[in-house]
Amino acid sequence: MNLQTLSLAVLVFATLFGTGNASASCSNATVLGVYGSLGAGFEGGAPSADVIQYTADGAGHLTGTGTNSTNGVIGTGTFTGTYSVRRIVLEA
Repeated sequence: MNLQTLSLAVLVFATLFGTGNASASCSNATVLGVYGSLGAGFEGGAPSADVIQYTADGAGHLTGTGTNSTNGVIGTGTFTGTYSVRRIVLEA
């Protein structure tokens, strides 16, 4: 499994999760605990699936593990990262 791809997937997931209701009570501190995600698709035409589990510490830091199967070949990895919850205003 490509560790950069795994890290990017977690970053995107954390960003989407953190931008739900951007009220005053939403902050890095509210993203706290163990989360997971699943993914499936194709890599280079081969079937691929990912399982990712990560822990957010409420202070902007992530740690986690992931497992990938691409065309029956299993790969595992660990990662660390950071996150930041901020308000985004979208205008039509």
